[in-house]
Amino acid sequence: MCVGDNPMNIMSKYDKNKKVDEYVKYRFEDAGRYREAAILTLEKMLENRDKFPSKGDDYFEIMKLRLENLKRMSDLDYYLEMTEGMNYDEDNNALTDENKEGKWTKCDFTKIENSLYYPLELKDGTKSYSSVNENISWENTHMPQSSVQAYSVTWDMVVDGEKPGNKLDETIFGVMYDKKDYLLGFGTKENYVKYSTAFWCNAFVDENGWHDVTTDSHGDHKDWILNFYDRFVKNLSPDDKVTILNCEA
Repeated sequence: MCVGDNPMNIMSKYDKNKKVDEYVKYRFEDAGRYREAAILTLEKMLENRDKFPSKGDDYFEIMKLRLENLKRMSDLDYYLEMTEGMNYDEDNNALTDENKEGKWTKCDFTKIENSLYYPLELKDGTKSYSSVNENISWENTHMPQSSVQAYSVTWDMVVDGEKPGNKLDETIFGVMYDKKDYLLGFGTKENYVKYSTAFWCNAFVDENGWHDVTTDSHGDHKDWILNFYDRFVKNLSPDDKVTILNCEA
């Protein structure tokens, strides 16, 4: 989500494809620290295989061999491998022209007909991915009442044990009856309903900077989703232009 009159101008700052003046990315004097960090990362991964359920035995065998290889390498050999293809300065520091503020490799305007993202609901009944804030129907975009009702009923049936009241409730219960632990993971009914119906985007960008789950929520996706609207949308000015962009990392 980008807020500003010229969204692509704002987003251009974060283009990974943009080349900048060369700067030091890796310092030669830190070669040992880089190798130690790589070893530690692999050791922790191998010690916590259960945290990577999508990875098979073959993957971990490769990681084990990689770890053994890293332990045999000298700091210099690892540094040369890590910086292969890069330029060096007079102190053997590795240089790069990568945009250190880069966030995306492809970014364009979202189109309703081929997007996976929900569009903004406008007050005139149409949908759009770009609009002046005062024309957006936030009550139909963020936590719309019909969705709030459906998720509230889901909690009532699955967690509180209430009986389905109609055919739709029966259908919902048929899908969610065994998801009680998942719902309880939200702590409260309010959090579950808000998480499931709130408006949010993977990032918020304006002239003041880039915000995402890492910068503002310490990697906590629940916190990001639950607080996105209050943090970034609630206090927008009526004439702020809101644009939803389709960006790929």
